[in-house]
Amino acid sequence: MLLSFSSEFRPAGLLLLALTLAACGGSGNDHDDVGGGDGGPGGEVPDGTTLLIDTDNAAAVLVHARLALEILPRLQRNANILVSQGLNGTPTCDNPDGVFQLTEDDQGAPAEAVFEDCVDPLYPSRAFDGRIVFDFTDPNRPYSAFSNYRNRINSSSSFSQEWSLSGGFSIRPEDAGNAFGNAVIADANVISNYTLSTDHGSVMVGYRFQDFEVLFDSTISNLSQPLPTLAGGGRLFLFNDAAEGWVRVSTPHRLTDPLPGNGFCYGNGELVVDGAASSRVQLDYSGADLMISVNGVTVISGECEALLESLMAQAGLAI
Repeated sequence: MLLSFSSEFRPAGLLLLALTLAACGGSGNDHDDVGGGDGGPGGEVPDGTTLLIDTDNAAAVLVHARLALEILPRLQRNANILVSQGLNGTPTCDNPDGVFQLTEDDQGAPAEAVFEDCVDPLYPSRAFDGRIVFDFTDPNRPYSAFSNYRNRINSSSSFSQEWSLSGGFSIRPEDAGNAFGNAVIADANVISNYTLSTDHGSVMVGYRFQDFEVLFDSTISNLSQPLPTLAGGGRLFLFNDAAEGWVRVSTPHRLTDPLPGNGFCYGNGELVVDGAASSRVQLDYSGADLMISVNGVTVISGECEALLESLMAQAGLAI
């Protein structure tokens, strides 16, 4: 019943966040108590947005919204690997002091997984902490509730990452003959934080997902490759030095034809982020190029890969 993914995602180069997203849809109405709180940072805004998008913050809003599309699928994927190993009876922690406890229901499906500093035996740079409760009441929409969950990656003594996740979401598995793939549908309160640390300092980015859906094609051989197809949207709270507030994310045209060599650029697709007072930033992929417009005016255009360093810097992610 778990999604099947393979291999490790290994970071490389300057664009660390774009290339190191470490981690499936349906109704979350039965699980709205997971994640805590009514709303989120900045208070509850039932149908609105609070972040005014302008030329100063547009790049940050766009980059973080683009990366947000991948967070939940990637984190779920990484947890699935360890849980699958536990179900198969293979070693689950590479370190003797690490803890991995897996409880199964009477059907043999996972019910609860508990991690305490559990180093992944397949990829020793990665370790897990936290608790996941699984609900397979509807086998077509398995549900995962994460609490105090952390996925740490220490690629070297001078470079580390940590993803945290609190809240629940369900997964709609791929339908037969549907090349679009899986869907992640998040509950009203799903919070994820990302912290990147290097010798030059650290940066933290926070996200809160509300009624957020991600559609993705998971037919990838390893996570150093981008997802072949990616789309989705919903309400998203961004929390970082470059942009903070509620926005709405949508993909009027799904992202397809990922470009080789990085995890951010696609050959086709459209991503739109709507902010307060009808403000908007839009990203259009076309071949190797991208175009960014703010409130209908083109502000950036050119080769996607060549523009990434500048975009990441404007998003506060170059350290």
